[in-house]
Amino acid sequence: MKNLKLLVNEELNKRYILKENFNKIMLIENEQQKFNTIIGNFGQLIDEGHTEEQINEIINEQLGDIFTSLFSPNNNKTQQLNKGNLGKTALSAGGSQLQEWLIGKFLIMLGFKKGPILNAVSTALSEVGVFELINLIRGKYKCQKTSLILVNAIGESIVRIVAESGFKTNSTIGNYIRNLLFEYLSSNGYTQKIANVICQIIQKNKPNISKSLQTFT
Repeated sequence: MKNLKLLVNEELNKRYILKENFNKIMLIENEQQKFNTIIGNFGQLIDEGHTEEQINEIINEQLGDIFTSLFSPNNNKTQQLNKGNLGKTALSAGGSQLQEWLIGKFLIMLGFKKGPILNAVSTALSEVGVFELINLIRGKYKCQKTSLILVNAIGESIVRIVAESGFKTNSTIGNYIRNLLFEYLSSNGYTQKIANVICQIIQKNKPNISKSLQTFT
C-alpha cells in the first residue's frame, strides 16, 4: 500500500496538472473549441469515475477562479442570453459562472435567441446541475431524461405565450386554454419528439468534442 505522503503528493500533482490544463483552455481563442474542450475534459473526469460531488468540489474549490475569466468582453453574447435568467444553485461564484456560461453556449448551439422561451429554458437548465448538464451536452447517460426537462420548459413557455397573447393574465379562460394546450402537446408525444431532435443535435456535436481534445493534447 502506498504511504500517505506519496498519496498526498500524487493528489497535489493531479490538482496542479488539472489547473494548468484549464489555464491553457482559457487561452483558446475559438469559443466553440473552448466550449468543446471544457466539456471534453470534464467528461474524462466523469468517465474516470468522479462523482457529482467530486466534480462540484473541483469546480468550486480548484477551478472557480479560472472560470471568472470566461466573463470577458468576448463573451457578451452568452452573458446577455443568460443575464437574470438563472435560478439559485449551490455552486460557488466561479461554479455558477461556469454553469451560466455552459448553458449559454449550449443554447446557442441548439439555435436559441434571446426571448421568453430562452428565459424559461435557461431557468429550467439551471436546476439540472453541472454534472448532469455536462453529460447532457456530451449526449451521455440518459440524454432523453434530461432533454425532456428542457423540452417541457420550451412547451410550457410556448403555451404560455399563446395563451397570454389573447387573454388577461391569470384569467380563467386563459388558464384553461393554456392547460389544455399543454396536455395536448404532452399526450400526442410532441415533447418526446422534440427531445429526440435535441439529442440528435447533441450527437452531431460529439465529434467536435473529440477533435478539440485531440488538438488540445
